[in-house]
Amino acid sequence: MGKGKKGSISIFFAMAFFVMLSLIFGMLELSRVHALRANAYQKSELAVLSAYSKYAKELAETFGVLYYWENDTLMESELLTYGKEQVTNESCILRMELSGVSIEDKTYATDEGGLNFLKQVRDIVPYRIGGEVLNDIWNLKNIEAQTSAVREFSEKMQEGQELFETVGGILSNIKDGVNQVKGFQSTIHSAYMEWDNTLKSIFEKIGQAEELTSKQWEAFEKEIDGKRSSMLQQLNKIVQQISTVRVTLKQFEEKQKEVQELTASLSEFLKGWEDTLPMTMYESLVSQLEEINENFTITESDFYGRKELITALVTLENELTLIIEKIRIIQFPSLDSILEETKEKVWDEVQSYVKEQLKEIYQDVLEECKELAVSVAGLVFKEKEYAQNGSGNLTQGMLEELTELMNHGVLALVIEDAEDVSDAVIDTSALPSTTSVTVSKEQEAFLNNEWNRVLMACYNIMYFESFLDASKEGGLQYELEYILEGQASDKDNLSKVMQEIFLMREGINFAYLLTDTVKMEEASATALAIAGAIGLPVLQIPIQILLLATWAGGEAICDLQKIYAGESVALIKTSDTWKLSLSGLGNLHKETFGEVDDGNRETGEDFLTFKYDTYLLILLLLKDGNTQTYRMMDMIQERIQEEVNAEFHMNQCVSATTGFFEYNTPTLFSGTWITNQLVSSAGEHSFKTLFSYGYTN
Repeated sequence: MGKGKKGSISIFFAMAFFVMLSLIFGMLELSRVHALRANAYQKSELAVLSAYSKYAKELAETFGVLYYWENDTLMESELLTYGKEQVTNESCILRMELSGVSIEDKTYATDEGGLNFLKQVRDIVPYRIGGEVLNDIWNLKNIEAQTSAVREFSEKMQEGQELFETVGGILSNIKDGVNQVKGFQSTIHSAYMEWDNTLKSIFEKIGQAEELTSKQWEAFEKEIDGKRSSMLQQLNKIVQQISTVRVTLKQFEEKQKEVQELTASLSEFLKGWEDTLPMTMYESLVSQLEEINENFTITESDFYGRKELITALVTLENELTLIIEKIRIIQFPSLDSILEETKEKVWDEVQSYVKEQLKEIYQDVLEECKELAVSVAGLVFKEKEYAQNGSGNLTQGMLEELTELMNHGVLALVIEDAEDVSDAVIDTSALPSTTSVTVSKEQEAFLNNEWNRVLMACYNIMYFESFLDASKEGGLQYELEYILEGQASDKDNLSKVMQEIFLMREGINFAYLLTDTVKMEEASATALAIAGAIGLPVLQIPIQILLLATWAGGEAICDLQKIYAGESVALIKTSDTWKLSLSGLGNLHKETFGEVDDGNRETGEDFLTFKYDTYLLILLLLKDGNTQTYRMMDMIQERIQEEVNAEFHMNQCVSATTGFFEYNTPTLFSGTWITNQLVSSAGEHSFKTLFSYGYTN
């Protein structure tokens, strides 16, 4: 029994010791694993930082953005290499191996609408430009908003020019038609005089009835019928002319509805800009619309006398119809009927009876014709009186020539020497804007932020070249122009940007003209002269607006010549800074530069002047954000390919990665039940560390 008890106690203590050792070894192994995980996290972080430190140096130096370019080595291979370096020299107790790197997500520069690229742009610019300057830049957008409104109003008016000319032509036709009807007064006078003579001739023949043969009487009847037919023909011609005038008046009614719709839409358009446009400018545009409405539509005053004219024409037409019917149904008495009367009455009584009958009928027609002549003479087409306060020295042909010239582009009018323009052309098939365009909600939200758009525009001005500062030896020279227009050639991009700046300057200049009373009066006089020359004075206001737009465009050409010479131009013109006279418009087609400058000269310092970069900045603020983003990456790729490595592509530039480092380590305190639960089937510990890193947040 004693020996049995001793054996049991020994087994108990042995088992207790084994359990205690297992617990101790398990706790030690578990602590070691926790230490390994913490160490692995640190090593992983160092490996990620080391890999991301190998960003494309030339890209960072040239454009200020950080990317890992997967040229020869993928990001996961770089991470694996640096991860293994971190765990190579660890002590025995913390020894572990990096078995692999798995990438769950990898973001390239062109992904998500270039969001990572945009965030880097956002972070770079504020360090280079002060906040106050950025606020001033944002205010430039308001200038473009005002000029866009005025320019759009001008364009809408010019689009309606054909309608105005059509209505003006109809009004001219009405006037001519009324004058033709009035011209028939002499015809009617001649007709009733001939009718009077015919009546006298009839009376004379009746007096000779007993002496006339039947053939002589029939010949006389034919003569009278011929005169009647002639008179009917003349009167019917008047009826036809009256009908034509009435049809033309109907056409006017139909067309003036279109004018009303156009002016109504323009009025609504202006109301939307009432708070944006300066008051004097707004009131000037509204005033011109009101005058167009008065000139081309039926108003309460009805200064064309249209309503009275229609009433008078209808009355005339009815009177003429009655007279024509009376003349048509008059029966000339036969010789037999006259001679029959002599059986019962003496001849003198017969003559008297017949004459009274005829006189009653014929004289009635005669009196009505006299009244008709008076009515025709009283027809009135009440035209508006236009004050002829000067004569224009710009012919319609010159205006059309200038408009046609500017419609074909302004490049030839602005750049004196065509050799100064780059003829570079690139292949756009492999550019990000062609191969890698994507969008994302986060990118849309980013671009909807006005401040981000300002930073984006400023970045472009800071890092890309334009026509005035191009220095590249290959590829597209005008990078900013490409970002705005996206054409494959420098010339096309320059031409399109120039056209946009021209339209901007034209709008600003047009807005100024509306506030300059002297120039408005000069344009009004010239417009009236042109309208009078083509016989349509009613077109004075539409022609005046077209003339103002053309004048503003001519001044814009002068502005562009200075801007593209690297000089500055006053944003809002004054009478002192306005260069081009109205008569000088005709000189814009001259080849020698400077000859157009025949108006006023700029004197002194302008309150606010803009150079070329400022206009590019305004255009960049207005350009579609997603399109602009990818074109920016186009130019980055194109320049790096030209200057550094022809194999460079933005869609190979890694901006962020998310994944796992996979580690394993052998167990040091193994063999116990507890430690065996902590290891894999291979007898080692395996664990992963998550990493997520990018060049921006």
